[in-house]
Amino acid sequence: MKRSDPEISVIVATSGRSEKLEASLAGYETLAPETPPFEIVVVLDGDDAASREVCAKPRAFPVQTLCQARSGPGPARNLGATSARGGLVVLLNDDTRPHRDCLLAHVRAQSRLGPRVAVGRTEWDPELECTPFMQWLAPAGHQFNFQRLDPSRPVPWDACWATNLAIPTTWLEKEPFDPAYPWPAVEDGEWGYRLTRSGRPLR
Repeated sequence: MKRSDPEISVIVATSGRSEKLEASLAGYETLAPETPPFEIVVVLDGDDAASREVCAKPRAFPVQTLCQARSGPGPARNLGATSARGGLVVLLNDDTRPHRDCLLAHVRAQSRLGPRVAVGRTEWDPELECTPFMQWLAPAGHQFNFQRLDPSRPVPWDACWATNLAIPTTWLEKEPFDPAYPWPAVEDGEWGYRLTRSGRPLR
């Protein structure tokens, strides 16, 4: 691998949320200096001129822009994986602002633990209003309920949250998201179930 080749491909599925996408992409400008080379693969779930404009802005890192007919985040991530140049895919949402050590932590986890599906921590943005529904959903509800996870044990399949998750690129290609789930709801849990059944370790 040449130094200029990305080690990590961050796949971001988005659908008509250009302002959130802009804030998310800006966050990658402030990652830790020791972060390995990475690229962002933005997949437009339904064409959107405003989001295309966001993706076309000059960045300190390469950005690929792909587009599909409106099919949902699962198929969008599958499409992104087909163009990913890095050996490690990191799935992050279009409204996620990454911690400066986000990608570095994922690479170090793969090096320390070996190839696996690694679920990274996700928290509500402290700069945004947290609605009663959001408070119910996480962190004590089903989503982002990290307090029920034991770092020394495998992650259960129903905690396979694709909001901050790393997976070897070839694994995602062999076990893609099911296109039968067109909405951002249970598509990652169902995928996590199949990954677990196939023997892929989740941590």
